[in-house]
Amino acid sequence: MAREEMSSSAKKRLLRLVRESFPLDQIQISAAEEGIKRLQGREASETAAVLEDSIEQLPQALDQLEAELSQYEQPQEANDVYVRELISSSPATRTIYRLVDKIAATNAPVFLTGETGTGKSSLAREIHRRSRRSDKPFVSIDCAAIPEELLKTELFGHPEGTFAINRAVGGRGLLREAAGGTLFLDEISAMPLAIQEDILRVVEGGAVAPVGTTQPQAFSVRILASTVRDLEAQVKSRLFRKDLYYRLAALKLHLPSLRERGDDLLMIAQNMVRRAARVLLADVRGFTPEAIAAMQLYSWPGNLRELENRIMCAVGLAEGPLLTDADLRLSADLLPQLLPLDQANRQFEREYIKEVLTLCGENHAKAARVLRIASGSLRQRLAKLAST
Repeated sequence: MAREEMSSSAKKRLLRLVRESFPLDQIQISAAEEGIKRLQGREASETAAVLEDSIEQLPQALDQLEAELSQYEQPQEANDVYVRELISSSPATRTIYRLVDKIAATNAPVFLTGETGTGKSSLAREIHRRSRRSDKPFVSIDCAAIPEELLKTELFGHPEGTFAINRAVGGRGLLREAAGGTLFLDEISAMPLAIQEDILRVVEGGAVAPVGTTQPQAFSVRILASTVRDLEAQVKSRLFRKDLYYRLAALKLHLPSLRERGDDLLMIAQNMVRRAARVLLADVRGFTPEAIAAMQLYSWPGNLRELENRIMCAVGLAEGPLLTDADLRLSADLLPQLLPLDQANRQFEREYIKEVLTLCGENHAKAARVLRIASGSLRQRLAKLAST
């Protein structure tokens, strides 16, 4: 078979394609160049062998390419869905996201508030990821999910063999597991007062004795905490220590609910549809007008978590490229019943006049003066409202 030498221009084009497609290091580029030289002047069988060797090395090159590209997809964001959704057109949410870097740079405790599903635990992880402690452990515990008699042991540990629990950390306790890193106390409002005192000592740099010992230990860890409850009300009710609250609330972030984020809802929902479609390999691209109207009317008590759940289920079961309100399981009984404008005006007028009459002791003349209309006009309005 006749040999055909690769032209210089073809070689350059191939090298450029390699460099553009695979951002490999210099050694790998040199290997690619050497491979091209070997291709020149070889028989077909030898050329096939060289290509086979190159194909075998392709998966490793693709793995490296994927790793390098991932650094550019979201250079300032975590991969968590709730953290990504903090970037929005909502001024309040954008302010929170801008504050994350400043807060992460400190070692101070941080207190996160907001309704369930707004992304408090995800934001806590993001604060840790951006902090100087990012190479140390991030440990999370749901204080409401651990029985009171076990919570202190889970946090501070116990001597080996003292209890047949805490096997995950071998009796060391989560505070020691998080040494040098971050401990996230989710739903800290459920923490008993006695343990709150121990946590206060940790926040202040003091020492606490593990369960079953009398020897205090110091814990080097940053404390992040969250709750869905009104902690100030709990302080007033003496259910939460005032001193611990003020130490935690020095840096306080409140995550807005989905209802408070206005036009963000549709932007977030569209992003979730795209991600769900990729994961489920579904040909779904958006929402019908009826679905959009239903989403805007719904109150979303579960916030981002509920929105993600409904969209993921809808994309998985959808029969067309656009999700409907039925796909999202947003039936009419879940939505507020909105009246036509003229009917709403009549209802408001009826209730307002009724309230004024009650305040005026059912004295129509006095009520008319308060309403700044003639007594005859008031009677006419009442008669008209009674007939509609």
